[in-house]
Amino acid sequence: KTSDAPMDEWEEVPYEQRILALAGWVCSDGCVSEKPGSLSVAQTFTNILKLIKKWFPNVWGSITTKSTGGSSIRTLTTSSLAVRTVLRDVCPYIIIVRKRMIL
Repeated sequence: KTSDAPMDEWEEVPYEQRILALAGWVCSDGCVSEKPGSLSVAQTFTNILKLIKKWFPNVWGSITTKSTGGSSIRTLTTSSLAVRTVLRDVCPYIIIVRKRMIL
């Protein structure tokens, strides 16, 4: 079954891999630093941002990347508490810190 829906490739990821992709390495500031050479975390961020835009067209969401010493820290920020609540229910490994949603 193939479709252009953004959700599809996310749903096709086995649950165990989904958890691994969401877990990552937690930094002191609450952000999560992806493991070196890992594309799964970046893909997870992209998929979640797609979901934000699909489910909540009027809500903005953005991904910022900060590189420090060869590792990247990606932060997913969204303007809506409703979005954060829904995504937290969908992906329990999302941590909500300081009104930002951080993976």
